[in-house]
Amino acid sequence: MAAHFSLRVMGFTFLLMTNKIGTNISPYFSTAKKIRKHTAWMYFSTANKSQNLQPGFTSAPQKQSQNLLPRFTSAQQKVTKPTAWFYFSTAKKSHKTYSLVLPQHSKKSHKTYSLDLLQHRKKSQKTHSLDLQPTPTASFLPFYLRWPQYAVVEEKYLDEPRTPDPRVKVLLRGGAPEPREKAMAARECGGRGRRALPALAAAARGAHSAAPRPRYDAVVVGGGHNGLVASAYLQKGGLRTVVFERRHVLGGAAVTEEIFPGFHFSRASYLLSLLRPHICEDLELKKHGLKVYMRDPHAFTPMLEEGVGGHPPRSLLLGSNLTKNQQEIGKFSKKDAKAYPEFVSHLEKLACAIHPLLDGPPVDIPGVMQGSLRKRLAAMKSIRPLVKSGLKLGKNLPDFYELVTAPITKVLNRWFESEPLKATLATDSVIGAMTSPSSPGSGYVLLHHVMGELEKEKGAWGYVEGGMGGVSNSIAKSACAHGADIFTEKVVEQVLIGQDGHAHGVILNDGTEVHSKVVLSNATPHVTFKQLTPQDALPPEFITAVDQIDYTSPVTKINVAVDRLPNFLAAPNVGEGKPGPHHQCSIHLNCESMEALEEAYRDAWQGRPSARPMIEMTIPSVLDPTLAPPGCHVISLFTQFTPYWLDGRRAWAEQDKEKFANTVFDWIEHYAPGFKKSIVGKDVLTPPDLERVFGLTGGNIFHGAMTLDQLYLARPLPSVANYHSPIKGLYMCGSGSHPGGGVMGSAGWNAALTVLADLRR
Repeated sequence: MAAHFSLRVMGFTFLLMTNKIGTNISPYFSTAKKIRKHTAWMYFSTANKSQNLQPGFTSAPQKQSQNLLPRFTSAQQKVTKPTAWFYFSTAKKSHKTYSLVLPQHSKKSHKTYSLDLLQHRKKSQKTHSLDLQPTPTASFLPFYLRWPQYAVVEEKYLDEPRTPDPRVKVLLRGGAPEPREKAMAARECGGRGRRALPALAAAARGAHSAAPRPRYDAVVVGGGHNGLVASAYLQKGGLRTVVFERRHVLGGAAVTEEIFPGFHFSRASYLLSLLRPHICEDLELKKHGLKVYMRDPHAFTPMLEEGVGGHPPRSLLLGSNLTKNQQEIGKFSKKDAKAYPEFVSHLEKLACAIHPLLDGPPVDIPGVMQGSLRKRLAAMKSIRPLVKSGLKLGKNLPDFYELVTAPITKVLNRWFESEPLKATLATDSVIGAMTSPSSPGSGYVLLHHVMGELEKEKGAWGYVEGGMGGVSNSIAKSACAHGADIFTEKVVEQVLIGQDGHAHGVILNDGTEVHSKVVLSNATPHVTFKQLTPQDALPPEFITAVDQIDYTSPVTKINVAVDRLPNFLAAPNVGEGKPGPHHQCSIHLNCESMEALEEAYRDAWQGRPSARPMIEMTIPSVLDPTLAPPGCHVISLFTQFTPYWLDGRRAWAEQDKEKFANTVFDWIEHYAPGFKKSIVGKDVLTPPDLERVFGLTGGNIFHGAMTLDQLYLARPLPSVANYHSPIKGLYMCGSGSHPGGGVMGSAGWNAALTVLADLRR
């Protein structure tokens, strides 16, 4: 016999939290002055990870009116940390549902926990399980969304009677669990979908041994990093969440794949910097396996020229040491060497001013202008990030405006005179974008790529241990630890639209229907609204607008397995197989001048792959030996510019891909003779391949061009810039929404908070 039903009725409500150290406190009862039988006290500390305590239970009293005192199983008698007391009573049938008021502690280290309590029902001799899930109250929410209330949301009656266990059977989600709790966490995650935990492995294969539940609170379509972030926060916020990923591996474009035996590639995305620090902290990604190798130096631009006086060709090597940077730049221009520190400081000020905009949705213009006074005042909160950014910019606002609207050539020409330095900096303004340094608005893409941070170092980029799949897997493990279900090789065929016009779940390609209150799509806007959503459910004018979104991509990604390190003429290898400082960098080839970048762009605009492509080479195995066999390396070549359609709107054929790859290898050979002989395998992904493999419409790595007409209030469209869609209950959480592309997680975070706020209303 099994019964499942949901309850959210307030019953006894009591809790007391203290900030005072060294003082025992007594609980305060808001609705009951006396404690009845079948009662349990629980105590735990939330201030320090090293002091996550097992709750202690007292036995039921002989007298119904006798007050109980807490018993500590692993703590001092004195309370030395911010502490919460909880009381539960199961004496009467009328006391089935309870609510806990949980004031938010001011310290950042304070955590809120979900409690799974197994309580014996004496009368029925059956196990009475109370599964307490948080309503949108968790500490990760903005203060104006924190509603400090927990409630019983599900009761289960099991056939097997159990004796009350003094170990409580309580799982403190989010703390540092004991071994027994870890096992329970595995059962919690795996019991609802037994392939959930195995699916976190970067190379997970095969079908799940258990089907998804027929009903969830939230369904996330796509297991890219934003979808995984959204699922983790939704689950932490109290929504039972499931993620469906169509591929055999999680991560979307942030994946690790063993393309050739022993060689593990970050097959699409290949560097980390933009992932928001608060997401790393909230989801405890380091605890779940995330490890990053910092790069210093970080940029290397060799010159294709003859050496003078027996010296090798010149090169530009940039890192975190400003003095060394000035020495390197001084080889080309003393004036530029002097100006460079001021330029870096100026760029950091502008980049830091954007951070508040990343961690919140765009301004809710309709909400501010329409509706009741209460709703308009609530919508006014969305202006806060914009105000914060404006205050941070201050007198630099005109410079910010110029940078995001002007061609980057205009900005760089005012600061510098040497072409190698300008071209090296300009690569960040065109990377991943079908634009040239002389195109208006190219400055924003530069800002987008320097506004990240790694290990508290502004603008730093690094390699993830095990490849970029390590990021996605750590997020997935965090989501799973909180109770989310994650399935690979589950293809969502269509969003379920009810007769009321609302989204009510999804249909998988095997015909399985999974119902839910909300659906979040991590796919591109084109895939979401043109392929997954029934067209008759969308307004015709909206479909027309979706068709106009720009997904133009210039990128062909080439992954190469080699049996030795490249030996650059500008920086010859010192010893056999021994990497130099430049090998850990982003190595910029064909970037001696901005005119070289312009020529590469013009070729692609005319439907031809660049004859002299811009190449960004990275060799992550120099710092991470887990990626390749001993003595061998994996090389990522991010090349531009290649069109989606070749001249005459001809599709790419295998011979076209082979020809372009050979063009790239020939140019690398000019800089590092012997490179072509070192190749043992290659994987060429043109824009159509990026679309086919990773679901990136048009092959665009950002889920849509990062142009001024597709940013902030207009991303992806002005009518759906706040993660909503024309269909109630259907949300977007991918990079096609604000703030855009890159392994950032902000779109998933913002979308999750939007969903939680909507359901709270």
